[in-house]
Amino acid sequence: MHRIMSLMLKSTFITGIFTAALSIAFTGCSGQSASDKDKADNQKETVNSEKSTEKIIVDIGTKEFQDKINNDNVQLIDVRTKMETDKGVIGDPVLNDFYGDDFKENLKSFNKEEPVYIYCHSGGRSSKAASIMKEMGFEKVYNLENGFSSWKKEDLPISDPS
Repeated sequence: MHRIMSLMLKSTFITGIFTAALSIAFTGCSGQSASDKDKADNQKETVNSEKSTEKIIVDIGTKEFQDKINNDNVQLIDVRTKMETDKGVIGDPVLNDFYGDDFKENLKSFNKEEPVYIYCHSGGRSSKAASIMKEMGFEKVYNLENGFSSWKKEDLPISDPS
């Protein structure tokens, strides 16, 4: 009985030494100390959290929307129906009916890395369109708060559709 106990203790001792040796070997092969690895992980987390906190879809008022589309060479999209756009448009937009069969396909023609300015009649469809664009990988979409109706209410310039 004493001999069996002695063998069991030796076996446990050898297993422990083997496990410790493997742990040291694997740590040494990583090429980074634990603190270096922690620093690298923290840097990755910081970059990822900065990206995730930046808003991709931004709702803006009529004045800011007007300033942006007048001062910049922008991608401007009107997602209203033809019947709605026949009554006038803001600026010189690309007409892309939200309810059209080719709505999503048409969005592929825009540069995803450049800001896009979008509007509808009251903000609902353009908000949904902006969400679709976000899913498609667009980096920045500016949505006109309360849409064309707020633009018209403030008596801002309206163009004939081209």
